[in-house]
Amino acid sequence: MNYAVILAGGSGKRFWPLSRKSKPKQFLSIISKKTMIEETVDRVASFIDRKNIIVVASIEQKDNFDVVDLNIPDENILYEPVAKNTAMAIAYAAAFINKIDKDAIMIVLPSDHYIKEKDLFKKSVTDVIKSANEGYLVTFGITPNRPEMGYGYINIGEAIDNKGELYKVSSFVEKPNQRDAIDYMKKGTFLWNSGMFIWRADVIKEEFRKYLPEHYESMVSIEKNRDDVDIAYKKIENISIDYGIMERSSKIACKKCNFTWDDVGSWKAIERHNEKDGNGNTIIGNAELKDAHDNIIISKEGLTVLIGVDDIIVVRTNDATLVCQKDKDNEIKEIIDKIGNQPNKKQYI
Repeated sequence: MNYAVILAGGSGKRFWPLSRKSKPKQFLSIISKKTMIEETVDRVASFIDRKNIIVVASIEQKDNFDVVDLNIPDENILYEPVAKNTAMAIAYAAAFINKIDKDAIMIVLPSDHYIKEKDLFKKSVTDVIKSANEGYLVTFGITPNRPEMGYGYINIGEAIDNKGELYKVSSFVEKPNQRDAIDYMKKGTFLWNSGMFIWRADVIKEEFRKYLPEHYESMVSIEKNRDDVDIAYKKIENISIDYGIMERSSKIACKKCNFTWDDVGSWKAIERHNEKDGNGNTIIGNAELKDAHDNIIISKEGLTVLIGVDDIIVVRTNDATLVCQKDKDNEIKEIIDKIGNQPNKKQYI
């Protein structure tokens, strides 16, 4: 049987001040009228029964699930007592699924990505279920349409199938500088690392045993008794599935995908998916502009006025305002971490 695992533990700091600790971006309506997690669940529900959709989230977000419409069983929401990165979140979900179905296929997806062509996404998943059943850990690589510096890359090697869609992986590559990103586009063997995966639940369990034995022990413990989650999480190191398993396993394959994808990782994603005015400005909410070009304005409270400024991001809420040069948006997380360490300002995060 096929299961979808949706990872919803992110904090969404780069979308501050709209995204807060109490309501991170996966619970916000950023690209459409639905929240991002609702969009993700609906996307997989077109080909996976909702009773087989699992969400892994922070216990701090429990209240947010009362106001989103996921239409999945309550017991399918697995609450983590503390965030320990994607490896432990996936181990938790695998333990839950293995207890139900030893032959299960797991499709692992972040909760906050944008995919435009849902039919192409469905086809990409169904195309590689056979390969997952054969023991491959399949990762989804996206054909890039721009030299993006904000994503990690997968350098693919020779084809595994005769369709030229499933490839061996030569290497995983960190976020590049601009020169390297342009070079990757020219080479044609570099795909964006989407952070989406498909594998058998028992196969990933065995890979945890090989490469992350403490995670494996926690998985076995949770599989025997779900009440052991708190204890299991305490002794686990914070490590991603990429570093922990994907970059070490000999069973990796990459599905080359051509659907429109965005990890919606920063405010600049807003202008990729919304209409612009005649001066290149992306405006959501109430704003008035004069001699202003290529700005991103989200004005949730009152009226925001921009005069004579270009290439900035302005996000205004009822209690906080962000003004940032567009090319400095990668520094938002840093300043939010700083604010979080100041007792008199912690309420703003």
